[in-house]
Amino acid sequence: MNKNKNVFILRNLRTALFLGAFLPSHLLAAENTVAPLQYSDFFWGYSGGWGAPYGLGLQTGYLINNQFDINVGTGFGLSGAKIGVGSRLYLNPERKVTPFFGLNYVLSSSSNLTVAVEDEITEYRLTSNTVLHLRAGVKAAFTNWEVFGVFGYGYARNKPGYERIGGNATEFSDKFARNIAAGGYEASMVFLTRY
Repeated sequence: MNKNKNVFILRNLRTALFLGAFLPSHLLAAENTVAPLQYSDFFWGYSGGWGAPYGLGLQTGYLINNQFDINVGTGFGLSGAKIGVGSRLYLNPERKVTPFFGLNYVLSSSSNLTVAVEDEITEYRLTSNTVLHLRAGVKAAFTNWEVFGVFGYGYARNKPGYERIGGNATEFSDKFARNIAAGGYEASMVFLTRY
């Protein structure tokens, strides 16, 4: 009887361990997948952040398939008005959270910048430029909303992207103008919805 009881306990323990190891992974996988698309493949949204291709702006686009989209956008940044095109490649599109890579080509207009350091005032013109943005990040999907956290770098065609037009420049003011000019590092957010 004790032997049968031990066998019964071992079988139940094995079953419990199996279910404990097997079921949670399937439940988690089910929770982490996106339901079949119920919305159009067209999307629109807004973006912002340091070095974002469209600055503080709007974008619209089309999901060509679950893994690839194309978009156009426009907006304003510290370095001027922006307009451009882009695309994103999603590595795990069936998941609610997926990494992605992106590419944007953007035209940036010129703008003026005044930098005051103590008693020294320097004026700059941030020159118009074309910028190729290489981007990577994570997309999180919520019903028909998607939120992106993005890091990247923009390669400006015209360097350094600024010229001094007045005042006495300091090392700090030149570095500040260089950082504000089109191109450079990106840390931004994108919010999209399908319609």
